[in-house]
Amino acid sequence: DFTVDADAPSITIDNTDTTSDDTPTFSGSSENIDGDITLKVNGKEYTVTPDADTGDWSFTIPDGDALDDGDYTIEASGDDGQGNDANADDDFTVDADAPSITIDNTDT
Repeated sequence: DFTVDADAPSITIDNTDTTSDDTPTFSGSSENIDGDITLKVNGKEYTVTPDADTGDWSFTIPDGDALDDGDYTIEASGDDGQGNDANADDDFTVDADAPSITIDNTDT
């Protein structure tokens, strides 16, 4: 006996766009993934285990890996155990530095 797996794996990343948090939280969903999802942000890889029932996942960048202001891409990947890969990516911007305001003394 054998089983035909006709359901391709899939991964999604919820849209982040711009965040003022330098340790942003990412989330998404997965279907037909066997095991963990690998996330890659700013050259570092992280392992995330999706919820076994829903396939939903969430991950927060650790404080030690806080991101500088700038543009980034998050990449997610996983497979279904039969060698079928699923990949997703999303671009986002970190803008955590508050703007500064200076007031010149106008005493005359």
